Amino acid sequence: MNLTIHKIMEGMVRSLISVGLVTVSLTVQPVWAAEESNDEWNFNGALYLWAADIDLEDADGESSTISFNEIVDNLDFVFMGHLGGQKGKLGFMIDTIYLDLSETERDHVAPGVIHDKTEIQSTIITPVMTYRVVEDGQLDLDILGGMRYLYMDVNLKFNVLPDLGDDASVYNGVVGFRGNVQLNQNWHLPFYYDVGKGDSELTYQAFAGAGYIFSSFELQAGYRYMKFKFDDDDEFGDVLNNMVIKGPIVGAKFWF
Repeated sequence: MNLTIHKIMEGMVRSLISVGLVTVSLTVQPVWAAEESNDEWNFNGALYLWAADIDLEDADGESSTISFNEIVDNLDFVFMGHLGGQKGKLGFMIDTIYLDLSETERDHVAPGVIHDKTEIQSTIITPVMTYRVVEDGQLDLDILGGMRYLYMDVNLKFNVLPDLGDDASVYNGVVGFRGNVQLNQNWHLPFYYDVGKGDSELTYQAFAGAGYIFSSFELQAGYRYMKFKFDDDDEFGDVLNNMVIKGPIVGAKFWF
């Protein structure tokens, strides 16, 4: 059943891809405006969409690209958002991504055996703590540290065989910085970068964009880039060498 095993590995790859639709970070989605420093916690929440294409290099060195439209076609449910807070110089951000995908197939994997469907569930949770090192009224700059957790569950359904599935998880520590350049009362330029390793050989992501602040919420748009690099000993090293997720991103942030 080598073809069936290959399908499981392919499903895991597509699960990673789907996570990239959303990240780390990765993944962390930095949707924030300038926070006012005081002695009280100020909290915010955000919802966003990452319209990403994914470039893959498998363990054999073969490259391929999967488009955002291909991922959307197989999407059953998705949540992309984060919760953040700031109190004086101290802050935090928790980014959560959940995806539920399924693809109906009619692949003949053996005589009389048909692979009917692939089901994939993916979760990424990225908590980070931040500390403000620059705050001059125009530029806010924070250093950050935390982790990135990635979980994938792949299930294959057949016409005459029991379901065949597998799951895996990856933990990576990350460090980096985030910041914001305030242009005027409404417009600002946010940016973000993190890098780390652990169960993966390397992972990093970057974001830059522009935001407009209304009286009770903010809209942001920008570009996000994320990369995972795996070696042979990593959880996904027998499937992938590199995965790059990149594309435009839009989001809305609310304060409470």
